[in-house]
Amino acid sequence: QFQTTKPSRAKRQDRVKVSVVGVPTMENYKSIFATIAIFLVIQFEVFALSQETTTVSSRRQWLFAQPKRLLKCATALATAELFAPRTCLADDPGPTGRFVTKAQAEYTNSITASRDTNVSPKEAYDSIMRYIPRNQNWGSKKVKALDVGAGAGLSTSYLYDQLGYKDIDAVDWSGDAWRSNVLSTPPSVRFYELDDDTFYSMIKNQRNQQHSNDGEQPEITNEVKYQVICYNFAVNPSKAVRVAKEFLSDDGFLFAPINDRAEYWYKQTYYVLNSEGQILQKSGADVGAWSVQFQPDVTSPTCTGIWCGDINGFNQKRAK
Repeated sequence: QFQTTKPSRAKRQDRVKVSVVGVPTMENYKSIFATIAIFLVIQFEVFALSQETTTVSSRRQWLFAQPKRLLKCATALATAELFAPRTCLADDPGPTGRFVTKAQAEYTNSITASRDTNVSPKEAYDSIMRYIPRNQNWGSKKVKALDVGAGAGLSTSYLYDQLGYKDIDAVDWSGDAWRSNVLSTPPSVRFYELDDDTFYSMIKNQRNQQHSNDGEQPEITNEVKYQVICYNFAVNPSKAVRVAKEFLSDDGFLFAPINDRAEYWYKQTYYVLNSEGQILQKSGADVGAWSVQFQPDVTSPTCTGIWCGDINGFNQKRAK
């Protein structure tokens, strides 16, 4: 199913909301407590100052007392800063427009991000850095990336912050990990709570809507093509080739952990494919101390195990 070649030189749905506005949270209470604490300290210090100016006979003694007073005020301000809320909605670009996730990875170990999602071992993200080149037009929104199986947003963070892909569609059938971990997104990063097959169908429908109804096939002006497609779950070889041919730009590439043989979900190897479905690069059987194995593709009818649709709720959700 693969052809080997040398490397060449070569309408979105509403974003998923991640928080309920108007419901007090623990962060709100911490902020209120910190504000009250500062107010009380300032009032106490003003009272003490008014007493000392009339009872302290020496101006020098009064000046010597100020460092302790300033230290107490500084401590109160530091406490307020410590307890002040730092979390913002994932729909909120924040003051810097950065993409922020609190998800972290560990070498050789996966970490549970939600009932449906694991954060992959750190070796997976090292592989993203190794096999996906930096955006040569750093920050250009003309270069689109697709993060499939975005989970808790850590792979999205690598694409955005480390590799310079600022225009990203992030896709995952379950949004629980994204909502729990992603703290801030710029407008150019869009999250779709969809499985990849449904997402691709949505793109195809948008393409078809641009065709005329009189049988002619005019040029598609807004055809969605990606410079980078990054998969974060195991896929069959045939699917990887099909997606690369249909959704990559001419000089784009797809990076994915692909089953060592079709329908076998217990061992994968990293591949980089071009827009013709040809192999550009391939990892070894292991990445560092980690034997590459990912959660399986939930859309596959041969998917087996606890991460598959009959057990994790995917089939029930898709049926709605």
